[in-house]
Amino acid sequence: MKLRLLYITFLLSLAGCATPYAPPKLSENATLDFSSAKDITVYYFYLNGDDCTENQRLSEDLDPLKNETNTLTLAANKRVAFNFVWLTKGKWCQLPISFTPEVNGRYNLIAGLREDYCHLTILDKNNSNLSAANIDIKKMRYVNGWGIRNKCEPAD
Repeated sequence: MKLRLLYITFLLSLAGCATPYAPPKLSENATLDFSSAKDITVYYFYLNGDDCTENQRLSEDLDPLKNETNTLTLAANKRVAFNFVWLTKGKWCQLPISFTPEVNGRYNLIAGLREDYCHLTILDKNNSNLSAANIDIKKMRYVNGWGIRNKCEPAD
């Protein structure tokens, strides 16, 4: 348990290196609704979804886990990445993903812990069948050197 707490503290310290996020002012945006993802403890948001760089820090009024609308505005047609972390009921899980929101896309993030596994789906609310968005599972790579920075790559 101490090791998990130390790891979560380490992950939280990485957020201090993030750039403040400014929502896109373009007319071609998409939204991601977090209201069905209450188990998420912390997450990291990257503007470059190919390699999980350009880490963004969200202010409280923009953070979908803290604001009233539970939504995050994203630029459309640009691959973004998230690294989601759950810590609940003594269980821990981490799942990095990336996807490309479409113009005027409305997505719903469903995530949580069940028994012994994590689950995460991004549903396309514009589709009448609520089909899952095309997401890529990523593998985080932590690079040590003069500083600490995250990168991700396709999962094997």
